[in-house]
Amino acid sequence: IATEEPDLRVAVNIRNNQATLSIDLSGESLHKRGYRQMVGKAPLKETVAAAVPARSGWKALSETGAPLVDPMSGSGTFCIEAAAIATDLAPGLYREYYGFLNWSGHEKSTWENLIREAKKRHEEGRQKSFKIFGFDASRQTIHSARQNAKRAGLDDFIEFIQVPFQNLKNPLPDEETGLVVVNPPWGERLGTEQSLRATYVELGKRLKLEFGNWKASIITSNDNLARSTGLKAHKKNTVY
Repeated sequence: IATEEPDLRVAVNIRNNQATLSIDLSGESLHKRGYRQMVGKAPLKETVAAAVPARSGWKALSETGAPLVDPMSGSGTFCIEAAAIATDLAPGLYREYYGFLNWSGHEKSTWENLIREAKKRHEEGRQKSFKIFGFDASRQTIHSARQNAKRAGLDDFIEFIQVPFQNLKNPLPDEETGLVVVNPPWGERLGTEQSLRATYVELGKRLKLEFGNWKASIITSNDNLARSTGLKAHKKNTVY
């Protein structure tokens, strides 16, 4: 029995003396794209990392050649997902295993046609001109981010730089606009609210000083810390 990638996995769930029998057609959770083998201490799911730039208007911005910056890029998930959005890379395109591939009802030719179409769209999307920058204080984390971007085939569009966010400078100061996306510590898995307040204060200062005309999106579960940036949100979105 192949426990990792079986030809077909049958799931049985028993609750209140009732059994539900189902066939697993996805395999691993669909948020796993297949490129991220090296992660930081508190990584975001790829789906959440994609949702933030998507809801921030990144697709339209990238069409104009505007840049994107992540001041705390960690393992690079924000940057990689943003590059995937901009180049029209279908999520999971390069995953090698799905639960339905050996299912008797699987239409192989239909699937192969979809894959060919997705690869063609991605190749066309790669002709766009835009730049993404990821910054992090840790040399090892930057190395991990570069490896992840390379596995995703998107390293040509992303530059990872070892710089602590306290020393962050706008890499393209002449650009009229762009997007900053950032996932600062929330005080849940990393740090405490009291110890992180200074981090959020400094983040707000850097954004106002270096990215005055840009858009910025911050993901956090702590309203008090978010207010410490000194920035007023034009819109709030809830993600899970």
